[in-house]
Amino acid sequence: MPIVQQTEDVFPQGLPDEYAFVTTFKFRKTSRREDWYLWQIFDKYGIPQVSIRLDGENKAVEYNAVGLTKDAVRAVFKNEEVDNLFDRNWHKIALSVEAKAVSLYLDCKLIQTLPIGDREDIDIHGKTVIGKRLYDSVPIDFDLQRMMIYCDSKHAELETCCDLPNGPVSESDRQDTCLCGSPLQEHVYHGFHTHLTVGGHSSKSTNHISLWWAWATLLDKMPIIPHCFLRDIFPFSPFLCPVQLPSSPSDGNTVF
Repeated sequence: MPIVQQTEDVFPQGLPDEYAFVTTFKFRKTSRREDWYLWQIFDKYGIPQVSIRLDGENKAVEYNAVGLTKDAVRAVFKNEEVDNLFDRNWHKIALSVEAKAVSLYLDCKLIQTLPIGDREDIDIHGKTVIGKRLYDSVPIDFDLQRMMIYCDSKHAELETCCDLPNGPVSESDRQDTCLCGSPLQEHVYHGFHTHLTVGGHSSKSTNHISLWWAWATLLDKMPIIPHCFLRDIFPFSPFLCPVQLPSSPSDGNTVF
């Protein structure tokens, strides 16, 4: 099964009007041409509320949301630069979702900004899913390093890519310049790196700390991911959304 969690457990206050979605992942051989949802929220009736779709056949990234005056609004990113996403290297996607526009950043480069219609608030009385094929519940086989949602849409343009395993920065430089050196460091383990294979088993061993162990450890420290730093102290530090952590990391269908 894909990774599934009750939305009201993950986003008890829903999503903000503007936010940034950031994830680092890579396709595997079996998933490069799949059409699937990297992330999707749907209500108790199965009606989609918001999603990020990766169309491997047409090499497109699509943001969908429930519309205020119509069923759905969407922004489709499709060009030669987006084509580069659909290989088997690590990539970082950052989406800046604002009131009237959605911007796609791929590997820390702005690809395109598209207009979008008015969005309705999401219904939290449903489920949140990671790694689901478009037309059924078949899980997608891909590697996920991290996935974050920030309550500041500007965070998408502030992301760095020194944490990409195939990026241009050396491992020694990476420790000093990446997330562990940001104003968020009090809420992030120094040098922390997680790895998760969704929908299958990793074909090679890694030295990454287990994602389940990571959350078990975090639960001992804080029951909820906090808002990080006041904006007047760190004007470039985004707020983390209040995302409820799962009560038990042993459940194979929960991961937030």
